[in-house]
Amino acid sequence: MNGHGTPAPLRLCYFTNVYPAPSHTTMRREIEALTVLGVSVVRVAARRFAGPLVEPADHAEAARTAYTTASVWRAGASLLATAIRRPRAFARTLHSAWQVGRSSRRGRWTYLMYLGEACVLLRLSRGCSHIHANFGNAVGIAALCRQLGGPPVSLRIHGPEEFEAFSRREWDWKLQQASFVAPISEHGVRLLHAVLAPHHHGKVALLRCGIDNPGARPAPPSLPAAPRLVCVARLEARKGHGVLLQALRRLCDEGLPATLTLVGDGGLRPSLEREVRALGLADRVRFAGWADGAAVARALAEARVAVLPSFAEGLPIVLMEAFAWGRAVVATDVAGIPELVRHGESGWLVRPGDVGALARALREALQASDEQLAARACAGRERVRLQHDVELLMQDLLQRVGRA
Repeated sequence: MNGHGTPAPLRLCYFTNVYPAPSHTTMRREIEALTVLGVSVVRVAARRFAGPLVEPADHAEAARTAYTTASVWRAGASLLATAIRRPRAFARTLHSAWQVGRSSRRGRWTYLMYLGEACVLLRLSRGCSHIHANFGNAVGIAALCRQLGGPPVSLRIHGPEEFEAFSRREWDWKLQQASFVAPISEHGVRLLHAVLAPHHHGKVALLRCGIDNPGARPAPPSLPAAPRLVCVARLEARKGHGVLLQALRRLCDEGLPATLTLVGDGGLRPSLEREVRALGLADRVRFAGWADGAAVARALAEARVAVLPSFAEGLPIVLMEAFAWGRAVVATDVAGIPELVRHGESGWLVRPGDVGALARALREALQASDEQLAARACAGRERVRLQHDVELLMQDLLQRVGRA
């Protein structure tokens, strides 16, 4: 209660691995939605984003965010203070870190470093009634923090790395510490059920990602007549850019002079630039780099079709944005994507890595009439409105936190 006798606002620690970052705009949107709902949000991340921040709002968020890896000395001091003040909890948590680390691909020393970060998180989350943790290492650190006596925690599972990288022993231990675990897709729920002991299944609760105001966006911009494609994704192997470039080469060889804008950046950029030159696509492909939300919206508006040829995914926000801005999509039928993109209804789905199938789908999409593309985009936009409104999703999160 505050001084006026009314309930004080919920104080929630929102913890993630990297924040803010160009590829983690969903984190910022969720924090903004929680703030609108009256929650006092404490922003904590494991580390800073190493590249440039292109979104103006991200600069403000960086100033509001504390980091568990900001100082080795602070981590050491926090660890020592926790060991002195909470010796029994510290001893139990140290034992867990050692034992769980033994069964982990990351190894014991990584978990001991996580323990140091958990001690920092314990201090940073003081006064919070809950920690909501997103992504792999943050989830492990939050579980250690809880075992040290920190606030209750919920674990948000995005995938796909989190399903591939953790042992059954790690999952079992994390679920012992968590109030609930929230995959972002039905596909993620099924994968978790497959690795968890049955008595933990009741802690698994679907909590999708979303975008802001999906039902109140302006009317979609008119479709360009030119066969322009856009792909918004980090430049990394699992996103399938190499397959997309080969499919684009086929389209051009078949007489369809399509162009492609790649929005995003990453370690694969130099090799992709070499591949573009080797395929003779230098005049067909543009590397736009990281872009803020306004620039992404412009890139979608300038394209006839959005494409995402990933080998592995969670549930991509960019596909929600494409639908919200009136663009049909071509994507791969992996992970949670078929829950959003319905083949033949709101877009085209192809097998990952199949150059021929991707080229055929892109040709069909680019040559579809404006009316056909608009109808598919409209179907996708309605699904986003119903299932991916970030404010409604954060209301759901708060209800679960209240029941935890």
